[in-house]
Amino acid sequence: MIKKCLMIKSRLLVPLVFLCILSLQGCAASQHEYRAYTVNNSDWKLLEDCGYESCYPLVDFLTGKDIAIRAVLTKINISGYFVMISITVYNGHRQEIINSSDHLYEIKPSDISIEIDNKKIAYKVASKPIFYNSNPSRVLIGPELLDTYRIDKMNNYSFVFEYPITQNEDIVMKFNDAFKLNGKKMEVPTIYFKKNQDKPKKAGTYR
Repeated sequence: MIKKCLMIKSRLLVPLVFLCILSLQGCAASQHEYRAYTVNNSDWKLLEDCGYESCYPLVDFLTGKDIAIRAVLTKINISGYFVMISITVYNGHRQEIINSSDHLYEIKPSDISIEIDNKKIAYKVASKPIFYNSNPSRVLIGPELLDTYRIDKMNNYSFVFEYPITQNEDIVMKFNDAFKLNGKKMEVPTIYFKKNQDKPKKAGTYR
């Protein structure tokens, strides 16, 4: 009798566990404290979708016809108050960029500007930032990215700056003349980072 009851309970638990797994994978809410937003634009959309292998947490992609930018803002809790904005660049289908004679993607990261409450913020930018708890003044080891680069050789860029960020700042990333396709400037809209107050959404949701 006891064995039979256990078998029945186990059968009931299996679908419940399966539903829990689906809820984590398919409807995973972004766990990032800050989210990316942009103004309404028919040529550009912000897509909340899988950005990691496990599809959790979801991340924001600024998506246009020829380029997509994954944007994540993270607060770094080391001595002082440091903020890192990481962008990863893909083609318009959110696939790895492969340059060719017809498509040459370039970026000059130092042309990107960051503003908080209408004030420009000084930052350092590199592809692989390294933080030192013992020496906060050495926030990032380079080489810093100050030139123009082909995006297919390096598609991740991290912007690090010191700021005592709270909750209500207007954090803005302007791309200016940073991106070029076949030598022509790409008009990429501004990203605004705001405190995450969104409800959980399914992967592949446009905002």
